[in-house]
Amino acid sequence: MKVAGLYHQMLGIVVGNKLPPNQFFLQIGWGGGWRAKTIGAPLQSDKGQWERLLTDKRRSPARFRRKEGDDFPKSRRVMVINNEPVAPFGWCLVEMKER
Repeated sequence: MKVAGLYHQMLGIVVGNKLPPNQFFLQIGWGGGWRAKTIGAPLQSDKGQWERLLTDKRRSPARFRRKEGDDFPKSRRVMVINNEPVAPFGWCLVEMKER
């Protein structure tokens, strides 16, 4: 899995302190997943309230097909080349330079 390999590589760089102090990874798009863009973690702390929120048809789109207890969300966005997932969207390496 190239996508998992890329995440492991990025983690190794960060944990191994291999980035210069003027560089960092930034998630600017789909690549960070749903939890990176929402307040999902605090909402999920109360499982009962979370399930009520997800099953409330006024707050949940009609196309949303989920059974109680299923993970949310199930999808991730990745770049696909020749029918093979190769990289997540939205990650970049930022380098700060003095002006």
